[in-house]
Amino acid sequence: MFRRLSLVSAILAAVCFFASVPVRAQEHFGYCEDITNTSEALACVNRHKEDAQIRLNMVFVDLAKTMQDTPADREALQDSQNAWLSYRDDHCVFAAKRAGTPALERIYELSCITDLTEQRAELLAMSLYQGAREQPREFGTFPRWMNVLAHENPGTFWRYGKRLEMDFDCDGQAEEVLTGVAVSPARADAEATGIQADLIVAISSNPPTGRPQAHVLTFQLRGGGTGFCSPLVTLAPVAGLEREHCSPALKISDDVCFETVLRWTGTRFEEDAASKSGNDNPAEDSPGR
Repeated sequence: MFRRLSLVSAILAAVCFFASVPVRAQEHFGYCEDITNTSEALACVNRHKEDAQIRLNMVFVDLAKTMQDTPADREALQDSQNAWLSYRDDHCVFAAKRAGTPALERIYELSCITDLTEQRAELLAMSLYQGAREQPREFGTFPRWMNVLAHENPGTFWRYGKRLEMDFDCDGQAEEVLTGVAVSPARADAEATGIQADLIVAISSNPPTGRPQAHVLTFQLRGGGTGFCSPLVTLAPVAGLEREHCSPALKISDDVCFETVLRWTGTRFEEDAASKSGNDNPAEDSPGR
């Protein structure tokens, strides 16, 4: 019973966690779940704000390094950053004043700063990401492959802030790997939980032109050694199997109950039979959902 309740909690938390606008940094939500008083809340949010600032600084420095041969661009980037910092700080002071609780104003201010800082880091990371490929900037708000996934899978809450880029099928062009969660009314085999959720893993092409294509694999969230117990999984190339320019095997793990490995067969992505660890509900693969 405890495992089932934990699974339901993980599913519901993940829906809230994934449901933010695409590309927006999502780590901010639910970060201080275990706090019990105002002092702990202040300390937690302050730590999170510092972490977000460190990430922003790192992304900013990396982006500035790509402009070493264009001093004017670097200067424009710095001017933009300075203007944004002034906006962020002024806006968050204003937002905190509207909270209506003086004792909580500093917490609201720090939370606002953290949220905007994560968004800024993500925006600069996207600029770095696109520039590294020497491709024209997308005309849409988000990259085409993200838009295609959202359009073809309207019932899936994607974890846009946690994506992995790798040449999975060794064709010389990197794929984008993204996870999400799809929630639906409970099936007969999940009556005790009251809801049914699936972990969705999408492996999408990202061609310079044309429509991206995605392979979408579905894993029923079950736990207990027979499947993932949380949709908050980590993605990593399988160590030791990398080739010169590609990584044909991907490990997916929830770090608690289950992990599996996906491989490219030449025509499709599928679970490695030796990695399923007794999973009696293998993934289903489709070119879209």
